Amino acid sequence: MKNLRYFLLAFALLLTAVAAGAQETKMKANIAFDFTVGDRVYPAGQYLLNSITGDGAAIRIDGNPEVGAALVLSHACESTKPSKQTKLVFQRVGENYFLHQVWVAGNSIGREFRASREEVRLAQNHETELVIVAANITK
Repeated sequence: MKNLRYFLLAFALLLTAVAAGAQETKMKANIAFDFTVGDRVYPAGQYLLNSITGDGAAIRIDGNPEVGAALVLSHACESTKPSKQTKLVFQRVGENYFLHQVWVAGNSIGREFRASREEVRLAQNHETELVIVAANITK
């Protein structure tokens, strides 16, 4: 009986880990300012963000035909409480905005983007501020 309990506990933990790793990112947001992800600058406008891989690590950013779609790598980030809203979190450094994190409502695991060299360089001489933009989940 004791072995069965350990097996069930291990199985439940495994299912939780698989479910957390398989979270999809599918959202639409109107962004009122130009922003940077990696080495690409996007003008203000409406954007779609969709995870491409099962683990959500690769996210496609699409919306402005002048810039074209891009595939950006991200890594998981965690919060102690589930996100109350679907949102994009930007780091404002001086007058520049950098996409920092993506959160889906109800999840305590989000996606985080690596800081670019430009963001790191600017952060050495400017204060940083988090700016949140609400997004809508798409299907």
